[in-house]
Amino acid sequence: MVLARWGGMGTHRYQVGFSGDVESLSWENLAYQPYFTLTAANVGYGYWSHDIEQPSSDYEMGTRWIQWASVSPVFRSHERGMSGGSCADTLQDGQARSQCSIVEPWNVPQAYANINRDAMRRRVQLTPYIYNAARQAYDTGVGLVRPMYFEHPEIDAAYGATPQGDFSQYVIVFPDCLFRN
Repeated sequence: MVLARWGGMGTHRYQVGFSGDVESLSWENLAYQPYFTLTAANVGYGYWSHDIEQPSSDYEMGTRWIQWASVSPVFRSHERGMSGGSCADTLQDGQARSQCSIVEPWNVPQAYANINRDAMRRRVQLTPYIYNAARQAYDTGVGLVRPMYFEHPEIDAAYGATPQGDFSQYVIVFPDCLFRN
């Protein structure tokens, strides 16, 4: 598996595409991600990934990001320079306070950590389906993620997704199982 930045049309055959570094960790950017995922499938990116992280100021948003990503084709976290030093703790009001995003899903208040753990356990439970779907994708060339209109082109509502997150849904096709998000 190769994770690489956009290399132009044709690279989707060899790599996992990803939505890129989001400008900010915001509800608007989170709402956009399912739309971006389903439309990436239009050009053959059925293996699509995201930078899963949590803003240090909004634990709920981080948990929602993890819950959604747990049913995405590729689940991976991403940090924004914490290990490289560009995002460091600063002294504020006499206390060290992180100005960085959180990438450890357990490094949050316990209630959120429990929900994060549940989402990741659900992801692990899907492993046999993801494994078989990956083989099916290899055999057919059709990715794991498919917009609703791939499966139901006759239904007008299947085309209703917007970049603002309205009606953003896609189908992850697992052999012998349909899981709708």
